[in-house]
Amino acid sequence: MSPRRFTAPAEEVHSPSFTLVNEYPGGGGAATGRARTGCALAHIDLYRIRSEDEVPGIGWDEYMGARYVVLVEWAERAAGCLPRDHLRVRLEARGPERRRVCAQATGPRAGRVLRGWVGQLDVPLEATGC
Repeated sequence: MSPRRFTAPAEEVHSPSFTLVNEYPGGGGAATGRARTGCALAHIDLYRIRSEDEVPGIGWDEYMGARYVVLVEWAERAAGCLPRDHLRVRLEARGPERRRVCAQATGPRAGRVLRGWVGQLDVPLEATGC
């Protein structure tokens, strides 16, 4: 599986802390609302949920379907709802303008996505304890 590209102007990308979910069209453009692959991006922020029992109420099952690439902040609050095969990504501050991206694949599909990212970005894949 090749990596998908999602772009939006920085001023249009906001944390969904108050709305819980923000959706963005994929690489196909804003006119269609979908990427060429048929997927949109869903950015979910679970900071405000009190328990995992609230997760289904935000449309979780629909977002976990094949129509979306899903980014989840505070994913540990929905640990029992996450698909077994997913990609965990953590950003580490390395200074005021520098970040380190740590990614861990939890299954074969996520592993293919991670290898695709590494290949496309032409960066070394380090087996470290991210």
